Amino acid sequence: MDNTPFLSIQEAADYLQVDYKVVYRLVKEERLRASRVGWQFRITPADIDAYLQSQVTGDKDAAPGAGDAGGARRETEGSPPRVAAGIPLQRKDAKKLEAYVSEAFARQVGEIDSLQHPASGALIHVQDWAALYTQRDERTRLLDILETAFLDRTTLAATPLNNHVRYWVEDSPPLSIELKFLGHLDALATAHVDSAPATRADLLRFLDESAPPVPAMRIVGCVSPTGWDDLAMAWARDQAWPASNNLLLYLIDVRTGSVIYDEQSAMTRRFAGLFGFADAFRNGDEP
Repeated sequence: MDNTPFLSIQEAADYLQVDYKVVYRLVKEERLRASRVGWQFRITPADIDAYLQSQVTGDKDAAPGAGDAGGARRETEGSPPRVAAGIPLQRKDAKKLEAYVSEAFARQVGEIDSLQHPASGALIHVQDWAALYTQRDERTRLLDILETAFLDRTTLAATPLNNHVRYWVEDSPPLSIELKFLGHLDALATAHVDSAPATRADLLRFLDESAPPVPAMRIVGCVSPTGWDDLAMAWARDQAWPASNNLLLYLIDVRTGSVIYDEQSAMTRRFAGLFGFADAFRNGDEP
């Protein structure tokens, strides 16, 4: 077995310094070669070089495997990244988990043809989820933590950025389907480990800071690589706060493969499948 490095779509986007959606579209259009492993796409530096060279030469078919029915996407049985099971969680392992859940969620949403609006009940059909996709991260906060004005590619390749993915569906009211990776960036960036579970305060801070600019119905999954404290889990199971009328909240614990939410709510139960990628972390498949 050779030692060829493989990049996730997010890592390839970081390397190229472009938005995730740019690389995702190139892969979907088979303009950039990628291998698919379960829910994830994997790209080699050679794949990237071939694509860049094709742009210089103007040869759109220059990428290896172009036109090869099996070359662009090789289907194999996927599994989540293998990381040390105990706490503390290493920075590099948190990065792997972030890349995995981001791609797994994008893949899961991308397979949806139609869904029922949780507020209006209207049936929504989506042809191209990528067109509704935006991503934000905490790169600026990382600059402040490290007290620097720039981030090199080595740091970005090893450090999670607490990605926040949003699919915005214009409807009445608008529908926002989201996934947030919620690691403790201060600890991961400085000590290179994270030992504490995510808290209710962490969760409330994110929900407040990420509120849409206009009133919208939100379906939000929050992923913690170190688990959740009891207050956060109790709060998610209750969902009796005033804002919950416009929010379906799910806490994903990749340590156990569990998804924590208000199981008494029929509507919340119906959308839990959006975060079915958590099943890969259960029992023998745990990282």
